This record gives sequence, structure tokens and C-alpha cells, in this order.
Amino acid sequence: MPAHQAIVSRITRSQILSDYEIAFVKASGLPMRFDPLKKDARTSQPLQNHPAENPFCALLSKTEEGCRMCNAVDAKLRNSESDQTTTEFCIAGLADTAVPILVQGRVAGHLRTGQIALQPPSKDQFTRIARTLMGWGLDTDLTRIEEAWFHSRVLTPTQYDAFIELLKVFARHIGLTAEQLPSLPIEAEPPVIQRARAYIELHQKEDMHVEEVAQILNLSVFYFCKIFKKATGKTFTEYLSEVRVMKAKNLLLNPHLRISEVAFESGFQSITHFNRIFKKQVGVSPSRYRLRLSEQTNR
Repeated sequence: MPAHQAIVSRITRSQILSDYEIAFVKASGLPMRFDPLKKDARTSQPLQNHPAENPFCALLSKTEEGCRMCNAVDAKLRNSESDQTTTEFCIAGLADTAVPILVQGRVAGHLRTGQIALQPPSKDQFTRIARTLMGWGLDTDLTRIEEAWFHSRVLTPTQYDAFIELLKVFARHIGLTAEQLPSLPIEAEPPVIQRARAYIELHQKEDMHVEEVAQILNLSVFYFCKIFKKATGKTFTEYLSEVRVMKAKNLLLNPHLRISEVAFESGFQSITHFNRIFKKQVGVSPSRYRLRLSEQTNR
């Protein structure tokens, strides 16, 4: 694995990135994720399904027309030639920002945030938005979309700039410490394991079994388990549990979600199993973990 690519992978899996995301979401109420730079990456939506995702964006992302709108902004923000912080606005007037993380002068990826209105929404503005979406072929009830849009969080440009400055501090720190982050295995990770990781993270909410993943990869269960354990240091079940617990920790940032909702949204099939696995990995129960987050926020 090339050195720069290895550093990007370290950042993606680092505890410092996870800690910064949790702190930023608590402080700002805005979504934040690391969007690693990949030469062959297709347009994506890094903030999709984030616990702090704008409800308007969440609804539109389920439609082809909404994805078209979001992907247009995303394509501009993923410009690998730029090492400067960039903000773009979608047709709904919502700001999205990409803050680059530089490692040895090269862009490793971006801290992404946004989906924020910088002026109060108006009826006339939504009429123009709806007209554009319908012109693209949107065929759905606009009532829910309009309601969600009017519930978009509004910040003044000064407030939003302050949060972006905070992300710049995070990005500089991560960039400076990237080479000291724990190393990945020296041996390059096989593409089949990368595909397995991607599939697990995409489908972690579903009732997933190792036989299903092995079949998708055209491998026997025995061989898949063998190479997966060798590459990750974990069994399939252990890895899947870690992915689900990480998802649960993010969801627990939302005080409006019940513990049961967090459990099922993370992919656990029962509350008892969720509580047991979460406490085993984190050291405290989900309810206690949420209480700690609340206490830290209110200090």
C-alpha cells in the first residue's frame, strides 16, 4: 500500500478523528465526517445518514432528483486540485463545506460539514426550489419536503465561519499527527477484504450473516473467515459488532432517539444483545454512555 494511501487509511480509522467528530457535533449540532481523497472515487454524499443530517437533505437523498442536487455540490467540493477550504451552495441555498487535511503538503481528504441555511427560509424561496425539482422530474408529495426545509437549522455567516475555523484547527492537528497514528498491517489489504468492509458498513443495519458476505464475494465461508481474520485481526462477528457499536455511539448523540431506536437502527436485533455488546466494547451501558455525553456537554 503506497505510503500516502496508508496514512489516509490510518486517519479514517483513528480514534482522534472519532473524538473530534463527536466533539464537533456536540458543540455545533452540525454533521461532520471525514471524506478521504481517492483518485477513482465516485461522487458520494458523505453526510448522508449522519445522526445530525438536515431533515430536508435526508428526505431528498431518497429521490433521484434530490441525489442529483446533492451530487452536483459534492462534485465541486471533491476537487482534488484544491488545498483550500471550500464552501458551495445547493439550489436550496444550503451551505456545504470541505476543509482539507494536508499531510506533507498533499490533500489526504476533507472534513465535511454543512447542510446549513445562512438566512431564514422563505416561502418564495421554497417555491423556486420546488419548481426546479419538479422540472427535473421530482414526483412526490412536496408537503413533507417543504416542512423539512423550513426546519433546516439557520446560522448567521459569522456563526458558521466560527465552526469552520474550528474544523480547520482539527484538520491541522490531524495532518500534523497523521504519520504518528497507529500503523496498519504492513501487508497490503487484499481487495476482497476492502469489498467485505465496504459491504458490512453499507448493510450493517440489516440482519447480516457471514454466509451472505462470503457468497457475495464468491468465497467459501471457511476461506473468507480465514483471510478476514488474518487481514483485520478480528472475526467477522467481532468486526460487525464494532461497526454497529460505532454507529450506535454516533446515534446516541441525538437525545431524541430512544435506546431501542438506536439499537435497531445500528443493526442489533434485540435490546438485550445491544446492551451486552455495547457494554463489552465501551465499558458502560448505552444509557450510561449517553449520560456521560450529556454531562460533558453541560459542564
